[in-house]
Amino acid sequence: MSLTSNQKKPTGSRLRKQALLIENSPLYHRFLSEQFAHLGYSSVIADSRQSALARLHAGNYQLICMNMYFEGGNAIELVKEIRRDDPSVVVIMLTSDKSRTLRSHALRAGVTEVIYKSGHKSISRQIARCLKHSRHVHLRGSKVMYVEDSLTQAVMNMQILEGMGLEITHFRTAEAAMASFRISDFDLVITDVLLKGEASGLTLLRHIRSLPGIGRRIPVLTITGYDDAARRQELFRAGTSDYITKPVLKEELVIRVSNLISNKLLADKVEGQQAELYDQVCLRPRDRFWDIPVPKIDSAFDNLLVPQPSWSPSTTQQLRKLVAAPYLAPNDWTPRLDAYFASPLALCARRVSSAASRLLGSTSLRFALHGWQRWR
Repeated sequence: MSLTSNQKKPTGSRLRKQALLIENSPLYHRFLSEQFAHLGYSSVIADSRQSALARLHAGNYQLICMNMYFEGGNAIELVKEIRRDDPSVVVIMLTSDKSRTLRSHALRAGVTEVIYKSGHKSISRQIARCLKHSRHVHLRGSKVMYVEDSLTQAVMNMQILEGMGLEITHFRTAEAAMASFRISDFDLVITDVLLKGEASGLTLLRHIRSLPGIGRRIPVLTITGYDDAARRQELFRAGTSDYITKPVLKEELVIRVSNLISNKLLADKVEGQQAELYDQVCLRPRDRFWDIPVPKIDSAFDNLLVPQPSWSPSTTQQLRKLVAAPYLAPNDWTPRLDAYFASPLALCARRVSSAASRLLGSTSLRFALHGWQRWR
């Protein structure tokens, strides 16, 4: 039984991070499940190669952790099958063998990290470190514009890209791609440099970079048969994100495409979070002051800054005793207070304070500041 790219996995499991544990020991089942639970993963357990393949077909996993040896196979053989279906999943291999040869074979097969069994605390630290620095982004369903005039080369590369779960839109000329780019939303553009027609891949690249907004953010992967320094400099000056030389290697194409789309999706996520934060902070003055939770203030200081609706002449005497007496003579403060109470600022503050007093749990100081801003 082997993994094939045309077998569809259910989309419902994408909503949660899931980890597949391929391990024979019940002790490690319990230990690793607890570790992954702390890191936000729900664990699914398999104890043989056959059960692991069945669970891989039935679910979508962001993390796979396996022992080097298990019933029916070993980790290196299984990882090669996994990578053919999902090149971006994080794969951790546990082993007691610290030989460099085994580590080298595992990494070449596609293992993300090799962790040695040297105590539970050490394993916990290494797993946490690996997952902290790993960025797994769902690539399935991402839209790719692919521009290639050779049907033979296009079919070969499209099989690789579709095996990654990407949605491919193929064009044979740069003119058709430029017309479609304005009305479609893509996560990546892959184009050959030499194309049939009047426009080349370099013309398409410059056209995309000249567009405002998405034209500057979308990654572009160029494919060229010339690997000289002058051509590389020309491509990067035009704005290419990365390039691949012919003949295209499957592993190289998968890695470069995964990196470019992952960076694009993560940048979109950060931009969305920034926009949401901007909307929360940059509100109208009225909304900003009314929505900020401030405890109600009932003190002489509150009454000093904002006269309440029940203001009376006796309040002047209270303020003189509370504030003016320790510093100045009473006669020096009386004219200043009378001038303040008759000023437009005080009148505006009274209106705002009157409205504030009718709202439960509000502070007149906050509304006075708002009213003072509007009066200015």
